[in-house]
Amino acid sequence: MAFKFNKTTSTTILGVVVAAIGIAETIVSGIAESNARETMKEELKNELLEELKTDD
Repeated sequence: MAFKFNKTTSTTILGVVVAAIGIAETIVSGIAESNARETMKEELKNELLEELKTDD
């Protein structure tokens, strides 16, 4: 039984590819957002430590 490649098949494949790209973008943006939050926390912590050192 041969595999038929028709319009429905190509539309389905395209839909799966678009969905995969959407999921990948969501994951990447989530990771980037998390990294940005961590960086901001580190910068705030360092600023607070500097403030405490200069207050003495």
